[in-house]
Amino acid sequence: MLPTWEFASTPLGVARITVAHAVDFTVGRHTVSPRAASPDQPAGAFSVSADYLALPLSPLELSHSSKYVRAAPVDAAVS
Repeated sequence: MLPTWEFASTPLGVARITVAHAVDFTVGRHTVSPRAASPDQPAGAFSVSADYLALPLSPLELSHSSKYVRAAPVDAAVS
C-alpha cells in the first residue's frame, strides 16, 4: 500500500562541539553534556568534545551559564 523509501545519503550533518572549562553547554533551551556522548573523556579534563547530528544549515544557538560564568550565545550552522 505504501512504498518503501530511503535517503540516498543522510540529510544530517555532524557538529563537533568542544566545551572548555565546563562540563555542559546549551543548545537553544536544552542543556547537553559532551561527557554523556563520549564517556572516554577524563572527568578532570579542561575541555570536552563530542559529535552531534543536526540538520544542515539549521541555526544552532550555543551558550553556557553556570553559577560563576555566563557565555554570550553564539550562532552556528552545520554544513
